[in-house]
Amino acid sequence: MKIRPHEIHFFYTLTDQAGEGKITRWTGLIHPDEAARSREFGLEKKRKEFISTRALTRFVLSEFSGIPARKLEFIKNRHGKPELKPGETGLKFSISHSGNMVAFAVALEQNLGIDVEDLRRKVDLKIADRFFTKSEIRRIKTGPGEKRGAADRFLEIWTLKESYIKARGRGLSIPLDQLSFHLDPGGASIRFSETMDDTPEDWIFFSFGLPFSHQAAAALNSPAGTDSQLKIHRCLPFESIEFERSLFHP
Repeated sequence: MKIRPHEIHFFYTLTDQAGEGKITRWTGLIHPDEAARSREFGLEKKRKEFISTRALTRFVLSEFSGIPARKLEFIKNRHGKPELKPGETGLKFSISHSGNMVAFAVALEQNLGIDVEDLRRKVDLKIADRFFTKSEIRRIKTGPGEKRGAADRFLEIWTLKESYIKARGRGLSIPLDQLSFHLDPGGASIRFSETMDDTPEDWIFFSFGLPFSHQAAAALNSPAGTDSQLKIHRCLPFESIEFERSLFHP
């Protein structure tokens, strides 16, 4: 597969559609250390999620880089974010999972972050009072719909915030209430407090729904005004890739 600058390829797979036969096959195709770690999980759901994540990661990166999946080498930055060994490919990536979905995205040279959330999950709206800005809280509480509508709006903003902090690679050392998202029919844009060492014009965001009741967001460290594209693929690692649709910015 080919990738261009200012382009994100977003892949997702569903763990409950991966039978034990596929999980066993994927275990044999990931790194032996990862296969050994998978056996430490007590819950079957967590084991399938772990193996599916590692399989999707290695499969996609191998498709774009040409490096055999098991030979890809990873490091972690000081905040724990996984990255490819420097100098190997120029590919940047981000991982997320929620409910029965595992998602993976890749870009060329530019930092990116993604987040997916299951819209069927129970949401504690009080979290917004701690981590959201006043304008975001108003959007959640005054938008159309009943309680579930508020929960969906919460997750729409939450995925955007998560995508940004993942792209920065600093985890929750970034205070979530110091960045605010504005959403309109034209897309999502970010604003920073004066304490943040960042510029809104350096970021592009995608906010989108996925099948099986999931909400997703992607952040790309790309200058505003750049023609950027996000391509969504449904994927079974080491077996198939189905292109679904493209999103464009601006």
